[in-house]
Amino acid sequence: MKEQLLELIQKHNLLDRTRKRDKVYKRFFLMSELHKYMNLSDTGRVFNMKHCSVLHGIRQHLNWMEVKDPEYLRAIDEIYQELYEIDVNDIADQNIHVKTLGVQGHLVDISIKFISVDSRRFHRLNGIMTKEEFKKLL
Repeated sequence: MKEQLLELIQKHNLLDRTRKRDKVYKRFFLMSELHKYMNLSDTGRVFNMKHCSVLHGIRQHLNWMEVKDPEYLRAIDEIYQELYEIDVNDIADQNIHVKTLGVQGHLVDISIKFISVDSRRFHRLNGIMTKEEFKKLL
């Protein structure tokens, strides 16, 4: 995954020091993702920035994600899809197990277990996925 992130940084030309908003948004998103695999200083070296600039970028990313800022989400969508697109072909049909854990009103709590050809794509879900991600699984 770290290598894929580094490739995306190059592909989207995010090492230049431009302050164009869409580039800044993409840079902050990738800083946040890259920081999962390296410390602030090493992440900063990738972008030729100081660790405090990386920390600022990560905090901005978290703020924008928390409020679901539409402009930010639109700007990072292409990179996000490249990183985390889940393909139904990654799931072997004979290895899907679904269990209903409970029902409260209109809320249905289920557990889905399956074997994936590439399970790395699912690591970032942390127990929660969007409707679109779930549809892709089905």
